Amino acid sequence: MDPEVLHALLAVAALDSNQTCADCGEKEPAWASLGFGTFICLNCAGHHRSLGVHITKVRSVRLDAWTREQVRVMEEGGNVAFLDYLATLEDLSSSSAARRRYEHPQILHYT
Repeated sequence: MDPEVLHALLAVAALDSNQTCADCGEKEPAWASLGFGTFICLNCAGHHRSLGVHITKVRSVRLDAWTREQVRVMEEGGNVAFLDYLATLEDLSSSSAARRRYEHPQILHYT
């Protein structure tokens, strides 16, 4: 992977707002959901994978090669932006079951 791309990815992953899983709150998430621009833990990454690539693609922050465009998605997104969007949806909250949350028609407008 291009060292500049890796540096940019690690910088956005290191932001305080991305230091917990966007879904469950586990510390130091090592995975990312490209469809939603969020950082997630290994367990939640498995749930995201089960949703299918038509909803989101999951990447390891350190194990996968990233493109500049993929890093840009993470820079423009992030956990706070996604959770703020969830808060605007009346019937979805951060406590909603992941499958229900990510299959909701309104959430697909976020991507």
